[in-house]
Amino acid sequence: MKIKVKFYGFVQLIMGKVELELEFPASSSLEDVWNYLMQTYPQLKGQDIKKMTLARIQDKSLEHDEWAKVSITQNESIEFYSLLAGG
Repeated sequence: MKIKVKFYGFVQLIMGKVELELEFPASSSLEDVWNYLMQTYPQLKGQDIKKMTLARIQDKSLEHDEWAKVSITQNESIEFYSLLAGG
């Protein structure tokens, strides 16, 4: 199934991308998406970015410890954004 993933804030800076369109099996979770990103984009590895990142899916903001419980669907739009902000 196709999904759209958008990045904001610090996560966007690390990724060097604003948005990706990806394909995942029908039984995938939000955690699967993040794991794929970590494998594909080595700049996410070795950093504690996951703990500083929220995901937004279906109008809900989710912390990293909830991602494994959330299934994604066809044409899902997922947003990853950092908890860090400048001022």
